[in-house]
Amino acid sequence: MADQEHDDSVHQIDVQNKRLLHAARTDDLELLQEIISSGAFDANHSDGVGRNALHYAASSQSTQVLPEILNLEIDVDYQDRTNADTPLHAAVNVDIPDGEAGKEVEEIRNWIVNELLEAGADPTIPNKDGDLPADLLAYGTKSRSELGQELVARLKRGQAEINVNASDIANDDDVADDDEGESKRFASLIQTDAPAS
Repeated sequence: MADQEHDDSVHQIDVQNKRLLHAARTDDLELLQEIISSGAFDANHSDGVGRNALHYAASSQSTQVLPEILNLEIDVDYQDRTNADTPLHAAVNVDIPDGEAGKEVEEIRNWIVNELLEAGADPTIPNKDGDLPADLLAYGTKSRSELGQELVARLKRGQAEINVNASDIANDDDVADDDEGESKRFASLIQTDAPAS
């Protein structure tokens, strides 16, 4: 009997996980809230190609469900199995139609990228081709518009912030080890540069 209950529970979670991906693809907020209320799902569940709910919300421009998904304990840098794309790669790689419709798609794309970055997504993770999310924008016409240029700049700022933080962390040990020596050097400079009385 316990084995049957376990099997039923596993089956229920599997069903909910598939529904989670569907809600992300279709921007179905009501379905997502129902899944979250059930508690029987894995926020980091991925499909056969390794895409999780964030990949689908980003690539489908699912603006209603994205904030809710980001509130879950989900890996914002999860790389799919096909291209090693993160949700940031998926967000910037949307097709941009011509005209006014294209501007709307770009605005949504930029908002999604900003939401992912604010949630801690790392713009320095390359995919299997070695491309960063900003690199995908640089190909073709995606970065030629004003909104495209704004997004490239935002991603580059994110890259710089991560690089600075990483170098600060790497240098913390050197700074701690060097504090005493630096203090002595500073004291000697003060003494030698002091005006003669």
